[in-house]
Amino acid sequence: MKKVILLLFIISCSSAGQQKIPADNIRHYNYHDVSGDFKFTREKKTINKKIVNRSIISSRDGAKLFEKSIMVSQPGSIKSKNRRVNTFRPMASDYEVWLDGKLHKSSLRLDIKNKAMRVTVESGDGKRRVESFKFPRHEQFCFYNQIAECLTYNGILSSVINSKKGREFFVVWDTWPYHKEMLSGVTDQLFMTALARYEGKDKDGHRVVIELAGQVLLYHFSESFELVKIAWVAQGITLLPAGQSISAEME
Repeated sequence: MKKVILLLFIISCSSAGQQKIPADNIRHYNYHDVSGDFKFTREKKTINKKIVNRSIISSRDGAKLFEKSIMVSQPGSIKSKNRRVNTFRPMASDYEVWLDGKLHKSSLRLDIKNKAMRVTVESGDGKRRVESFKFPRHEQFCFYNQIAECLTYNGILSSVINSKKGREFFVVWDTWPYHKEMLSGVTDQLFMTALARYEGKDKDGHRVVIELAGQVLLYHFSESFELVKIAWVAQGITLLPAGQSISAEME
């Protein structure tokens, strides 16, 4: 309950977002990884010009919960080299995951004064630790589970589509430090460089490749820049709209 209250406080603070906010939505996907097939529920809300995303990975019938996350980011802009640059500032996140039958938690909070991200980790054995990580020198940062929204609001998505040139940004692992346990070949860094580049269009929309940790994630976006599907081949991860078959996609 304390975490929920704190997140609501962060959301209610004043915001400098300048862009038009897309409509709120909740969407259901089929999620597949090396451990099986699951239901993935993804919700996007706008609260006081901040973007709030909730993601839940559960059993196919929704009865059993495996992962849950909430992320809050603030659209806005910063001055850079005598021009304004659109940004999508990661403000806060809460993440819960069941591993080996135990509930593990991780919370991230933006520390504006120290230009850092403060992380609180509660492991399944009851241990708790707090760490602080300085932000690298860069303009663009995106929570991992908010990449789709982030690239839309900060203008990177439209930029790579129109210019056909890649754009760099930093991924902030809102699943830290548990992402390292669940993903192969990924380091334990909180901040990780990524590159977005355009690969053209097909029947599913705009194909955008995200190069991350020496691996490739393929995102599909609709004409209105809504997330359609994701494929991360190296990890055996596929995210498809509900109703689409994972087996058919693999054929």
